[in-house]
Amino acid sequence: MPEITKKITIQDIEKVYGHPIPEEHPDYFITSRLNDGFAFVAKENGKVLGFLIYTIWWGNCPFIELIKVRAENQRVGIGKALLKTAAKDIYNKNFKTLISSTEVVNNIGREFHNTCKFKKLNSLMLPHGEEQFYKIELEDLLNA
Repeated sequence: MPEITKKITIQDIEKVYGHPIPEEHPDYFITSRLNDGFAFVAKENGKVLGFLIYTIWWGNCPFIELIKVRAENQRVGIGKALLKTAAKDIYNKNFKTLISSTEVVNNIGREFHNTCKFKKLNSLMLPHGEEQFYKIELEDLLNA
């Protein structure tokens, strides 16, 4: 299993994308999460495999903003390992529930949430398309 750490850089994120960070995720957004300690990276033998970035909405609602694993490293538990590591961090800050979302057209994202036992909430029509929201109790996730 890869090493998961908060020692993450913009360059690590670009390695997962395989190109510069997409415009819909501006550098200042990514940099602020890295500076807040709200990001994790998975590495194995120096190779960047994936990352997870979260935030806290309204001061009391942890939310996964981005989770991405390189295509060649998907479906082997890296996303779940990133999620569990972030869940421990969030739980240690005395939060009980985690919220997440994915675009409705993102089959891999929907499958990931279902596999991890997230409960489906409502969806919203956003400028980029329909977004499905999910929640999970952190204790359930950490004890799975």
